[in-house]
This record gives sequence, C-alpha cells and structure tokens, in this order.
Amino acid sequence: MSLTIKISTDELNKAKGIDFFWELHNNRKESVSQLVFPSVHTDLIFVINGKFFVNEVNVEKPFISPVLSAWKTIKLTEGARVFGVRLKPNFLFQLIDHELSELKQKPNLMTDLVPDFLYRLLFEGIVDDNLCFEARVDNFKKIAIQPINSDRSSDNDTISIGLNLLKNNPCLTIKEIADHLGYSDRWIQNLFKVQVGLSPSKVTQILRFNKTIELLKQKPIVNLTHISYEAGYYDQSHLIKEFRKFTSSTPKTYQKHMPDFIKIMNGF
Repeated sequence: MSLTIKISTDELNKAKGIDFFWELHNNRKESVSQLVFPSVHTDLIFVINGKFFVNEVNVEKPFISPVLSAWKTIKLTEGARVFGVRLKPNFLFQLIDHELSELKQKPNLMTDLVPDFLYRLLFEGIVDDNLCFEARVDNFKKIAIQPINSDRSSDNDTISIGLNLLKNNPCLTIKEIADHLGYSDRWIQNLFKVQVGLSPSKVTQILRFNKTIELLKQKPIVNLTHISYEAGYYDQSHLIKEFRKFTSSTPKTYQKHMPDFIKIMNGF
C-alpha cells in the first residue's frame, strides 16, 4: 500500500457539520498519484510536510477543495503528509459566509476566505509536524467548530432535506423537490448553487455516481442491471454513459483497478 490513510469520525462531529477527519501519508520513497472523483462534499486541507499537487499545481498553503464536478489528479511527494476535514454538504457556506457557486474548481486558499484570526489559529494548531493525527483533530474541534448561524437555520434545513431527498431518490425532478419543500423551482435552483455550489441536476449525477462507487466496493461480482436500479439510473446504458463521463472507464474495468484511496474515501 503506497498511502497510509487515517479516518476519524463520530456522531457529535456529524451533528456539527463534519463528516470525518482524514490524513494521507506517503510512506514510499517515491511520489504517489491518485485520481479523485466528483463529490458533493467539501474539504479543508492542510499540507503538513512534503509537497502536494492538485492537477500538477503545487499547493503549499492550507486550502479549501470545493464540491467537485469533475475528476482531479493529486500527487504526494516522498514522505508527504496531508491532513483534511471532510465537511457535510452546504456546511462550508455557514463557515465562510461565501456563496459556493463563486468558488473555482481548484484549490481555494483559506487566506482568501477565512478571517485572519481564525486562519492563524488553524495554522498554528494543525500545521505542526510534531503533532499526531489525534492532536490535530482535537485542535480543529477547539478552534473552528462554531454554532450554526441562527439567521440561516431555515435555509440550512431546507437544503439538507433537499439533499437527502435526492440521495434517497435520484430520479426526482427539480419540480418534485420544490413541491415537496414548498418553494418555487427557481428558488431551489438558486439555493443549491449558493449553498452547495452546483445545480440540483448536477448534484443528482454526482450522488448517483458516488452510490455506484459504494456498490462496486461492496459487490465482488458486478451485476450492472442491479446496480443501475439501486443507484437510481434509468437503465444500464445510462449508468455506463455517466460512469464513463466521470472516470473514462467502465464500471467493471474500474472495479478491477480500484485504488485503496477510493475504497476508503470517495471524493475529495
């Protein structure tokens, strides 16, 4: 295994908007590259040591990886260590008070989005090579977890319900989601773009794809008709078409060569 991967999560963190904490460590005497596929989550990422590249761009400062609508390549040089915080969908909007549709599909430096005092505390509490993984997790909890802004609680609940509806039934149309939530189609479209960074239709595509990856992890023998039904595709050809768009591969071929990184954490 070329990467040491650590994951930490608990229900209290999830209630406060954190899906899990993670750390990658390249323990080989050479650089390691991995593909990272689309996800509706966002990550706060800190390079502890070594060099970390995203699509061949060296990222040295702490950054925010937005919701991904296309795959990317990451590379860790020999001995590199990277710490990350996987946020639940739309929680980043509450932390940075910034419309997510304005974030670019590339690393967004925290210095441009996070208040100076908070950035300094995070940098000092996390980017220290002498700290262990558990200490970084504890420091982040003490520094950055804030109560949800009560002025936005209604909108946050609405987007969370909308995301859960799509996750449980990816075939829902925007109109059906809007009718269920009691708002107009246009208002729901705008809410998704502001708080998630993508339209509901794009979110649906990514959720279907992520579900397919989960099913491929679980099933040694691939039945594409069954997976198509479980993941919310219309049929097998629909599944293969969207899967190729995100991976340039078929589901069966991809499953044979699925890296350990993807087996543990999907999206980035």
